[in-house]
Amino acid sequence: MRASIQGTRLAPLCALLFLAHLLAIGLAGTCPAGYDCTGELDVLCGIGYYSIEDVDACTQCGAGTYCPSGSASENPCPTGTYSAAGAEYCTDCDAGSRCDATGVLAVCDADSEYSLAGDYDCSTCPAGYSCSNIAYPSLCGGGTYSASGDMTCDTCSAGTYCPVGSSVETDCPTGYWADVGAEACTVCAAGKYCSDSAETGSC
Repeated sequence: MRASIQGTRLAPLCALLFLAHLLAIGLAGTCPAGYDCTGELDVLCGIGYYSIEDVDACTQCGAGTYCPSGSASENPCPTGTYSAAGAEYCTDCDAGSRCDATGVLAVCDADSEYSLAGDYDCSTCPAGYSCSNIAYPSLCGGGTYSASGDMTCDTCSAGTYCPVGSSVETDCPTGYWADVGAEACTVCAAGKYCSDSAETGSC
C-alpha cells in the first residue's frame, strides 16, 4: 500500500521532468542568429553572410549592405558609401563620381562639376571658385573671377577689378583705372588724365 502511494506521488514529478527534458531538447535545436548550424557544430556566419534566429544556413549579404563575421542581419551602407554583394564593409564613393549604395553610377561632368570621396552626388562648381573634379573648390585669387559652373578662374579685363572670390568683373569708377588682372582700381593721379585702363597723359 505504501509503495502504491509513493508511486502516485512520483508520477507528476516524473511528468514534469520529462517535459523539462523535451523543452531542453527543443532549445538545444534552435539555431542562434549569426550562426551556421548546418554541420555537426554551430559556427559563426562568415564575412559577407548573416543569419536570423531559427534559420540553419547563412545568407549572403546583398549589394548596398555589409556583414562582418557573425552578423544577425544585413547592415545598410551609410550615405556616401557603397558595397557589392557579400561585403564585409562599405567603401567611400569615389571622388569625381556620383554613386548609390550599390556602386558608382557616373563620373562627374569634368567641365562643371566636382565631388569629394564620400560624396553621394556631384556638385556644380560655385561662382568665385575654381574646381578640379576630385577636390574641394578653391577661391579665385585677386584679379580673377568665375561664374557658377566654371572650373577655372578667368583674368579680369583692363578697366575692371576683381577682389578675391569674385564671380564677375566690376568696372572701375570714373577717375580710376586698372590694368589686366587687377584686384583693385588705382586712382588717377593729380595732374594726370586716365582712360579706364591706364594713365594716358598730363593735364
